[in-house]
Formats: sequence, structure tokens, C-alpha cells
Amino acid sequence: MTAETESIILDILRKIQGDIAGLKQEVSDMKVRVGILEGHMQGFLAAQHLTNDRLDRISSHDTGSESL
Repeated sequence: MTAETESIILDILRKIQGDIAGLKQEVSDMKVRVGILEGHMQGFLAAQHLTNDRLDRISSHDTGSESL
């Protein structure tokens, strides 16, 4: 291999290395964002569960009073 060929290959490898480093950072950022979204989703699901429980209690209360 000539010195020029080696230089070209090294330049290409450095570019690939830089691209991979950028992708690693983007993946890391996305993991953080997904984790935050998961936390929010858990909060929404907990709130929905509480709302459903309240509606069930109201419904059973209304049904119970009609039978009297």
C-alpha cells in the first residue's frame, strides 16, 4: 500500500469514527428522552386508573341506590 492510499484510508476511518461517536451521543440522548416519556406514561396510566376507580364507585353507588 502506498502512503497516499494509507492516508485516504485513515481519513475515511476517522470520518467513520466521528460519525459513530455522533450516533452514540444521539442514541444516548434518545434513551434519556424515552425514559422521560415512560415516566410520564406511567403517571397518565396511574391517573387513568384512579379515574376509573372513581367512576366505578360512582356507578356502583348509583346502581345501589336504585335498588332501594
